[in-house]
Amino acid sequence: MKKCENCNLILQDGDAFCPKCGGATVECDSGSPAEGETACSCRGNCGCGEENCECGEQAAENMQAEPRMQFVDDGKKKKSKKGFFAAIIAAVIVVLGIGAALVYMFVLNTPSKQFLMAQAKMFKTEWSGEITAEDILKGKGQPVKRDFSSDVSVSIDTDNQNINNVLSKLSLEYKIKDEGSEYLLNGELDYNGSPLLSCVLTADENTVGLYVPELSNKYYVTEKGLAEQVLTNEYGREYDPIEYDKLDSIEKAYNSLVKRYGKILLGGIDDEDVKVEKNVTVQLELLEKEFKGCKVYTYTPDKERIAAALKALSGEMREDEELFNYVCSLTEFYYGSDALTMLGAYVSETGVTEAETWQERQAALADYIAEHADEFARQLVETEVRMEIVVHKGKPVMQTIRDSEAAVCFEIVSDKEELLLAWKGINDNYQAGTSLVAELTREDGVLNGKVDINNIDSGESCRVVSVELKDISSEKKSAFGIPYGTVTVTVTDEDVLSGEEMTYTLSTGASENGGTEHLMKMELPKSLAPSLESLGFSGTLSEMTLKIYSTDKASTAKAPDADSTNLSSEEEIEDALNEMTEELANIILQFAFSEMM
Repeated sequence: MKKCENCNLILQDGDAFCPKCGGATVECDSGSPAEGETACSCRGNCGCGEENCECGEQAAENMQAEPRMQFVDDGKKKKSKKGFFAAIIAAVIVVLGIGAALVYMFVLNTPSKQFLMAQAKMFKTEWSGEITAEDILKGKGQPVKRDFSSDVSVSIDTDNQNINNVLSKLSLEYKIKDEGSEYLLNGELDYNGSPLLSCVLTADENTVGLYVPELSNKYYVTEKGLAEQVLTNEYGREYDPIEYDKLDSIEKAYNSLVKRYGKILLGGIDDEDVKVEKNVTVQLELLEKEFKGCKVYTYTPDKERIAAALKALSGEMREDEELFNYVCSLTEFYYGSDALTMLGAYVSETGVTEAETWQERQAALADYIAEHADEFARQLVETEVRMEIVVHKGKPVMQTIRDSEAAVCFEIVSDKEELLLAWKGINDNYQAGTSLVAELTREDGVLNGKVDINNIDSGESCRVVSVELKDISSEKKSAFGIPYGTVTVTVTDEDVLSGEEMTYTLSTGASENGGTEHLMKMELPKSLAPSLESLGFSGTLSEMTLKIYSTDKASTAKAPDADSTNLSSEEEIEDALNEMTEELANIILQFAFSEMM
């Protein structure tokens, strides 16, 4: 008889996996627990974690339970530095193989496929809700909101009265419309109730325009590509992304790619590479929790298999038009057509930056992978890379990636109301590193909790960043997309701050006059507050609050009521900018002189 090792569902003899949860099957006899006991009936091979499980007791006698992921120097001779890049390559192989593991469910009852399934479940928790990473890759997520329309006003308040006397005379208001390829901004800076400086900025798919009446009576308009060329002082590379017109949907492309590439990558992991331990007691160091009856999978890469998988991968992707069809379509769906330019170049050593088209860039990357496949595989072995994942009652709770000089560990425990998440990275022969611990709760759509980040530099100095989340709403947001609630960030640094605290607070909520008020406050330790004598003011500045008000309604921004002047060359644009820059300097001098008087 067979049963699921995760949920204990009794299965048919021909079942290779559980139809309920996808867990692997284990053999068990037909024995039943004694009356009043909750023992599993498998008698020796389930690792189910039940309190009275007989097989768990037997395994505990035969295996010494030990905590996992202790960041200590084991005294081994360290290898020469190869960088942690090799470990990332191993992680990529595993992650891309996860999709294939989901497709080829019929072979899940093997150590290597169970290891991949545990990887797939690592961050798929009740807390994550309905949308998972796989849903996003299938195009089932919500596109990122890019449109923005609101009228905004800004003011600043400090703990220095001299500064406040100046700031009280200034007011800044701007109106923004950003809808598709159309952009319109009206901004106005007033001094003592009179306009000091105002501007109108316009843009569409092909042109940009600028009108600053205090600096020039001309409304300058130019071609967008020409303006970018002048402002960035470089020529933009032209790319020709492949049109996505050969597949019915993003999901269809995802499934097709997973089957082909996943099968290749699965060839890089064999059962011989995965060691399985059952009924292990595991201590989560950062979350300070202990779990008994765990299953621990440890993966050690094989050089020949990894090299072969990388070479097969590069050969498949070199001429694969569907691959970049999918990448381009996914990017455009979530971020818009402009985001395709963000897929530009990779690191220069790959030679991809020299490619003029998407096809050439894809081929160059494939050639780079093939050329370095043996080197990557050798580094994985020489740096003693291994990956370990701990599963408790069907849920992954910890994952580590380590080599002879560095290690990364993830810990996660969650349900629908609570998420405990921790991360730790140690490098430089285990002497320096960073850790993060998040403890979050969610109830009635409101998020509360804290996140602590510790950074230790070679054991000599420490910086601590604590983030407190209070009443963060999942429904109420401002026009900027900032949720209502309060976020407080406290920084302590032994070197820079001499152990004192620096605090930043962002509080977002409804304004009495409608709309939303954002309060951004910064507090410096008194000992670090800068003197203002060099600016002609007395005292120091230790507190500053930036107030941003948004109407959260459609903006009243308007295009300039002036005839346009076309700038058709770099020289004309530079001349116009120089003219306005000189006039701006005069306005600043006049303002400074009036304040000194």
